[in-house]
Amino acid sequence: MKKIIIGLGAAAVVLTGIWIYFSFFRHEHQWTKATCYEPMTCIICGETVGDPSNHIWIAATCQTPRTCMKCGRTEGDLGDHFWLEATELLPKRCEICGLTDGEPLPVHEGDCVEFGKYRKYYEPMNAKGEPIEWLVLEVRENAALLISRYVLPNLFEPGIQYQSQDDRYHLLRPSWDRSDLRTYLRHTFTDCFSSIEQSILLNTDLEPEVYSYDLKPAGDKTDDRFFVMSVSEAEKYFPTEEERKCTLAGDADWHFSWWLRTPGSESVGNETYVDWSGKISEVESPGSISVGFRPAVWVSLDVYSP
Repeated sequence: MKKIIIGLGAAAVVLTGIWIYFSFFRHEHQWTKATCYEPMTCIICGETVGDPSNHIWIAATCQTPRTCMKCGRTEGDLGDHFWLEATELLPKRCEICGLTDGEPLPVHEGDCVEFGKYRKYYEPMNAKGEPIEWLVLEVRENAALLISRYVLPNLFEPGIQYQSQDDRYHLLRPSWDRSDLRTYLRHTFTDCFSSIEQSILLNTDLEPEVYSYDLKPAGDKTDDRFFVMSVSEAEKYFPTEEERKCTLAGDADWHFSWWLRTPGSESVGNETYVDWSGKISEVESPGSISVGFRPAVWVSLDVYSP
């Protein structure tokens, strides 16, 4: 019995030795990636190869010093502000931290200003986008009314119409409060603007309006930042058909139709729009024509402070 126990012990020692030999001396290395401080290292035997990898530095900003994106190490001082020049709507400002310097440029009725950037729906999410140009329609003591200089096509999603699909299905009259276009402007379109730009957007109370005195207003009062004009507003700010004619963004030779928010007068599904010739018209089947939109918005002219 004693001999059996001694034999089993010897066998265990031999097997342990074999395991150690193959694990540490004859094994396939399993390497960890090199870090900023350690070279490639085998997790089994601890053998190393090469040198530690280099830091990958992110340039210093006005909020953080130079920082390694791998290990988080920082070096040096804070960087400079990244200044954006003053515009008619915003003062000179740092794009990184929002610090401002001075006041916006003077703004007058009839001016053309750049505000926000858009990308087309088929472009990647990180696309830089093109500046949106706006006409200044009215200036008050501390606010200005803007409308896009050009007709914007459906930039993010193809097929956006004025009336919601649910209203069309149930044969309801179009109304701005239930409009797909209103939902689009309240969410997707607002993403065209930086947080600093969004800070000067003002809300506007919009009363429902009808195109004919023989109909009651459709829908409820709304409180929106971006909206499209009603028939009366289009006639007020663009009194003639020639003034209402508008070209498509990116194609100055192509006059294009644009939506109004006032329901039509003749039948359940009519919607109003300005056609390519500048005439205020109605359409019963909006999918049968190509219509873009000209968003309007009131913006604050008070000195911006983050």
